[in-house]
Amino acid sequence: MKRIGYGWQVQVYEYNQDTVYKKPQSLIRSVLVMIKDFPMVIFMPSTLKRLLREVRTIHHESLLKVSKRSDLSDLIGNPIIESSGAYYQQKVIPIHFYIKGLSVKDFKTLVNKFVDFTFDLYQQGIIDKSFNFLKNFGVDNNGKFVLIDLGELYFDKQQIEDQIQRRPWARPQFLILLSKEKREYFLKMMDGRFVD
Repeated sequence: MKRIGYGWQVQVYEYNQDTVYKKPQSLIRSVLVMIKDFPMVIFMPSTLKRLLREVRTIHHESLLKVSKRSDLSDLIGNPIIESSGAYYQQKVIPIHFYIKGLSVKDFKTLVNKFVDFTFDLYQQGIIDKSFNFLKNFGVDNNGKFVLIDLGELYFDKQQIEDQIQRRPWARPQFLILLSKEKREYFLKMMDGRFVD
């Protein structure tokens, strides 16, 4: 299998043209990815250790809860989860690839659909911890959104409400690839649905 991506928790392999295989990262690879994303963490060993523990715990808990929610299957790429923590998932186009070349008008339409999608997940008692629009979501061949990062999900009502109040979707590192106009529209629509 050819590796096509990676994150803090998993390496992503192309299983076939319609499916990806996500295998948990080794401890050393997780550390390297964290350092790549946040170089200063190399000077904060206690923070790095805490992040590693949290990432692994949240990943494990998310997959356990996802495996019990067949009603969400279509929204999260129809995962087949192995006992090892690896899983198969529908192959989609990640948003950061999908938006390349989109006009502002088409981007706004996409954002409107994304806001509806994430609000629907919220109403079903699940959110992506960071609402990372560009990395944690994708679009299938029919233009339908899919939540692709299953390793950082919140199901607890209080956790969800607390996280929404923090507005994680507004973190600059999650929106850096967007123009000012697109970024402002995204924030306006997310805040309008979740905060106002």
